[in-house]
Order: sequence, then C-alpha cells, then structure tokens
Amino acid sequence: MPTEEFEERQASINRKVMRYFGLFMAVAYVLLGVVITRIPEGAWALSNSQKISLGLVFVLYGLYRLFKTYRQYFRRKV
Repeated sequence: MPTEEFEERQASINRKVMRYFGLFMAVAYVLLGVVITRIPEGAWALSNSQKISLGLVFVLYGLYRLFKTYRQYFRRKV
C-alpha cells in the first residue's frame, strides 16, 4: 500500500534527522563547556572556579548526551 510505504519512509527520515540532531547537540554542549572555561577573567561576573565548574557541567552533560545518542541510534542491533 502506498500509504504504508510513505509512512515508513517518513519514519526513516525522522530517525535520521533525530540521530544527527542528537549528535549535534551533544557536540554543542561539549564545545559550550570548553568555551565557558576559556572566557577571560572579568568578562563575566563569575569567578574562575565558578566558570570551570559550569564548563565542566556542560562538558559532562554533552558527553552523557553523546553516550545516550550513540546507544539509541548507532548501536548495532544483534
């Protein structure tokens, strides 16, 4: 049936979009964490230890999202 083929093709496209969006967001969080830790002293109203802590939180969250995205979309089905 044409409708079932269309729906399956649409679902496949949606999975691909979500796969790469998940990867993009994971990398974006990691990069944001690195950028936050590299901001010069005095540019924000945060101390150096606060910037490092906040950057570390973003990096760890980005790695967590990367792991979850890999497990959900890229792991081989056995």
